[in-house]
Amino acid sequence: MEKFQTRPPNLLILVFDDEQTSLAAITDALAKGTYPIKDKPVYLKTYPEPLKEDYKY
Repeated sequence: MEKFQTRPPNLLILVFDDEQTSLAAITDALAKGTYPIKDKPVYLKTYPEPLKEDYKY
């Protein structure tokens, strides 16, 4: 995994090299840990800007 962001409520954004790993391997590892995937993954065209520190959620 190259980088990631977490966003409320319960959103995880990942950047990964699909030649080194797969989405299935990542979701399996997350499910074995403390972050099971509940919905279908969505592919983004670009990595979003980080949230501003003053963001109110």
